[in-house]
Amino acid sequence: MPLRRLIAPLVVLAPLYLTASCAGDPGADPWIDECSNAVGATRAPELTITSPDSAESFDSSSDISWVLAISDEDTDVALLQVELLDYSSGGPEDIDVAVPSPDSEGRVVFSMPAALLTSGQNPITARATDPDGCQGEDDVLVCIDQATCP
Repeated sequence: MPLRRLIAPLVVLAPLYLTASCAGDPGADPWIDECSNAVGATRAPELTITSPDSAESFDSSSDISWVLAISDEDTDVALLQVELLDYSSGGPEDIDVAVPSPDSEGRVVFSMPAALLTSGQNPITARATDPDGCQGEDDVLVCIDQATCP
């Protein structure tokens, strides 16, 4: 009998303890994906590359002008980290270029030397990450020293 008296409260309290430990913030739903469109979830940034166009070709001696449009429903765009990633080698590699923070309207305008990319086809992803780790991205194919770009 004494063992049953010890186990019964544990069975009743265990689900309450587990639910509270999963919630993170008091009153938050523990089953909401942190970066989603669910009610109460953190929204991911939205990013669109408006320049360069996908499949645009550049000479390695020229500069590539970039224009990104970024918005975030629940985060000030000035708090977003923006980066360019090159996938030409199969995995993401950071491109050594200083991407400025978005202006108050969410625009990012900058240029980079085309020589930072390898000759041929370069799938490039622009990614914005908010302080909660949620990400929004867009990609383009940039060709360097190639007459035609598929």
